[in-house]
Amino acid sequence: MGTAENNFLRGYQVTDNNGTVAFNTIYPGWYEGRAIHIHDKVRIFNGPEEALEWTAQLYLNNSINEQVHEQTPYNSHGPIQTTNEEDMIYTGASADGLVQKNSGEQLMLNLTKEGPSYLGIFNIVLNAGQKD
Repeated sequence: MGTAENNFLRGYQVTDNNGTVAFNTIYPGWYEGRAIHIHDKVRIFNGPEEALEWTAQLYLNNSINEQVHEQTPYNSHGPIQTTNEEDMIYTGASADGLVQKNSGEQLMLNLTKEGPSYLGIFNIVLNAGQKD
C-alpha cells in the first residue's frame, strides 16, 4: 500500500520564543530518482497573514544513508539508487538563484550518532536583515 493519498509522516511544529523547534522522526527512505532527504517548510506570519514561506529539502550523508539502509526494515526496499551527487535537485541551483550549482551542499543535515539513533541539527535563518 502506497502513501500517495495520505499525509504520511508529516507534522507541524510551532517554534518557541527563540524561534527554535525540535521534533523526532524516523530516518527517511528513498524513492526512485531522488537522494534521501527530508522536506521542510518554514512559514512566518504577521498576525493572521503569511508574511514569508521558505521550502527546502535537507540532505543526509551518503555513508550514513548506506549504513541505515542495510538494516531492517529499510533493507527490504533494496539498495539506495541515488546518491546526493546524482540527485538533480541537490546538484542544481537554489530556487533564489544565489547558489548556482550543488545547492544541496548548503542543506546537508549534520548527524551525530546517539546510541541507536541519530541527532540532526540545522539552523535556518530567515529575514535576518529585517528590523522590528
